Parts: sequence; C-alpha cells; structure tokens
Amino acid sequence: MTGKRRKTAEEAKEKAPERREPSLRPVPARYMRLEDVPGIGTAIAQKLREYGIASVELLRLSSIADLVSAGVGEQTARRILDAVRGGEFRVMTALQYEKLLGGVRRLTTGCSGLDDILGGGIESMGITEFYGEFNTGKSQICHQLAVTAQLPEDRGGFGEDTRVLYIDTEGSFSPSRIRQIAERFELDPNGVLDNVLFVEVSSVEEQTTFVRRHLDRFITEEGVKLVIVDSVILHFRSEFPGRENLAQRQQKLCQHLLLLQKIARAHNIPVVVTNQVMSKPTGTPPYVGIYNSTDSVGGHVLKHINKYRVFLRKAPRNVRYARLTSAPALPERETMFCITDRGIEDVEKK
Repeated sequence: MTGKRRKTAEEAKEKAPERREPSLRPVPARYMRLEDVPGIGTAIAQKLREYGIASVELLRLSSIADLVSAGVGEQTARRILDAVRGGEFRVMTALQYEKLLGGVRRLTTGCSGLDDILGGGIESMGITEFYGEFNTGKSQICHQLAVTAQLPEDRGGFGEDTRVLYIDTEGSFSPSRIRQIAERFELDPNGVLDNVLFVEVSSVEEQTTFVRRHLDRFITEEGVKLVIVDSVILHFRSEFPGRENLAQRQQKLCQHLLLLQKIARAHNIPVVVTNQVMSKPTGTPPYVGIYNSTDSVGGHVLKHINKYRVFLRKAPRNVRYARLTSAPALPERETMFCITDRGIEDVEKK
C-alpha cells in the first residue's frame, strides 16, 4: 500500500496563492492651509475658522455634521472631507498602524516614579486623566507639566520654544508655583511663564466654547504643544445637578472630551485633565449608605474616552500614592511621590 507523496516546501510555495496587500487608498496630499483643500475658498475657510476648525489636521478628523454646523452645505462638506481624506476609508495592516504610532511622543513628569507607571511619561495623541480627592496633587502635577514641557528634548520635554495652554476652571493656577518649579529645572522663570498661555473659564458654556472655537487656532498659530484642563468636570458638576439632568450633562461632557481627543490626535500633542471624586455608598442592609469608597465623577464617559487614568490618594505628611488604573497596553501599578517646594519629586530623593 502506497501513501500519497508529500509535497516539498518548494512545490507548496509555488502553488500557494499569492498574498495580496490590502487595497490602500492614496494618502491625501499634505495641504498646509484650509484654502489649499479643494472645495474650500476664502468664505468657507472663514466659516470654518470662526467655528473653531483652524487646521487641516483637525478638519481631517471632523464630521459632516461639524462642517454643517459651521455653515457649510452638506454636499459641499462631503466633497471637502473626501478631498482632505483622499476617500471615505483608509485600510491599513496592523504593522502599518504600528509604524504610524511610532511618531507618538512622551513628556516627562519630572518624577521618575510617575514616568515609570505611565510607560515613560505623558503620551501624546490622547488624554491623560489625574483624579482624586482635594489636596492629592492633581494641580501640582499640572503645574509641573507646564514647566517640563519646556525642557529640551534630551531632558524629556518638547523644547524651549514650547507653549502650554492652561485652562483653569477652579482658580487653582499659581504663577509663583510655576516660578518655583522652573528654578528647580534650571529654566528662566520669566521665560517659562511667558510660554504658558492661561485662560480662566467660569461656566460650561465658556469652557466648551473656548475649546470648540479657539483651541485648534492656538495650537496652530501659537505653537502650543501641551493642553491642560484643571479640572474638566467642575462646571459640568455644578450646572447639571440631579439625575434629571444626568443625560444632558453626559452628552455635553462626551462631546467636549471627544473634541479634546480629536485635537490631541490631529496635532500629536498630549492633553492632560484633572477630575474630582465622589463618595460611593456601599454595604448591604441595614448598612446601605455607608460611604467607605470613592469613584471618579463623570461616569463611564471619562473612563472610556481618556486613554490613561491615574488615581491619586493621600499618605502621611506630603507623600502621595499614584495608581495607574487604566491604560491601553500597561498593567495597573502604583508609585509614591512627594510634594515639596521644588514641585513633584520621587520619595527617595526628598
């Protein structure tokens, strides 16, 4: 009895179907200005800028509904987006996407423990959230990032010409604190302060309108490479109390965060936000209502959209714990840091 002859490797290779690469649409031309995009004239460009779309990068990530809201006709909006994207879809392999992500940058926090749990620092093209009770170091970290962003690239920053946009909702911004931290990193305090663009907003309307209408322009025209929102939730929490307003609050908050996410991706910059926490009732009858745990405010909207989430909690003296609770490719892990007159530092270096 004779068996079938086994194919040699060379024969199998010859008869195997040729592997075809996915059909990729051509990468669209690199348009420098809105007016360079086919279908956009002076009038439409003006409408887009007034609406808050000041760059081709953000235009590429915008929707037809965004352009219609800016005053552009639906058919015209569709043609513009098709032109700037080079077609409706771009299919790529996971390997190609990995190479695309090779351009992601990281910003040092100035604290090696925090950098380590974050995989090397604050990542661009996404939102990093720090949340915790009052006085756990959220604003302290934001102040330090406003300084470290201006460090030379070989020291973990984005360069001395970097500008930072600091959106303050709680009235916690302190120029004197920026000055203290700048001296620690041997940077000129006046120069550092001059590169921090500060805006104080006092309502949900002001906060969302500024981000929608002005943020893209500041990044494009003023060289902003880091955006900080401290805190992102305060006005939403105060203006939409109660369960009857919850759906409206979450919808507005979702739109706000999605726009911040789009801007981070469009310009390859990091966005850092702080968030508050609330007491969470736990227990079983008759002990229901005992508050012995905390949860972040904002519900699942923040948890799903923000790329990295770090929970801060107090320890004795000036020591704080930081726990990475959510990240796309990192495990949960924890570190300690301390708050000193020099900023945020590793505990062992205190």
